[in-house]
Amino acid sequence: MYNLTKIEELSGGDEDFIVSVVTLFIEEVPEDMQKIEEGIAEKDYHKVYQNAHKIKPNVDLVGLDVAFQAILEIEQSARAENHEEVVAKYEVIYKEITTAIADLKRDYNI
Repeated sequence: MYNLTKIEELSGGDEDFIVSVVTLFIEEVPEDMQKIEEGIAEKDYHKVYQNAHKIKPNVDLVGLDVAFQAILEIEQSARAENHEEVVAKYEVIYKEITTAIADLKRDYNI
């Protein structure tokens, strides 16, 4: 589900760099996802937008295209304060990121 082509291009073949970026993704993105969940629960659309925007480059870097598109849409929905759409897009993001994290942990023994 993930695609590390962008990281591999940046790394110049440095496997330690790739593992470092993957590890940061695994450690940091769940914290930001939690903040999005909190923003949804609090109907704090600024918080939702900020944290979705924060994870966007990381999601792009690991090639999660579906989640990346959903993040673009959740940003728009958060700006419009469209709660139903924010929740729907978050579910897409959560599913893809959770699966990717499990796969990355397995594939990189993290």
